Amino acid sequence: MAMLMAMSTLSTAVARGFGATRSVLVPQPWQPAIRWFRSTGNVQGPEEEERMKNKLLQELEATSVVVEDQSGGCGAQYLVEVISSKFEGLNTIKQHRLVSSILKDEIADMHAIRIFTSTPQQ
Repeated sequence: MAMLMAMSTLSTAVARGFGATRSVLVPQPWQPAIRWFRSTGNVQGPEEEERMKNKLLQELEATSVVVEDQSGGCGAQYLVEVISSKFEGLNTIKQHRLVSSILKDEIADMHAIRIFTSTPQQ
């Protein structure tokens, strides 16, 4: 029985609420779950990193900007580090909101973003 379960990843299940029987992919205990991300057709990878970096450099007059795709190239998760004098007098939350507002269109297509900000004196 266990051998039969291990050999089959396609199982028959009843669709709840519809009363119909159909075949669906059911992850087995030995099989990692598959996670699907939506594709928006936007450019991903180094081109997207460079575009976000240039946008932040221009808007914040930053002395240093690092944008790194940490999702393996699919554009689902980014790390953003910004050093700018425009952050002076702002607490961390306001600094992050400023970065988020500049990248709002890009963030809408992401799964996650990590933002680190500081002033040149820090």
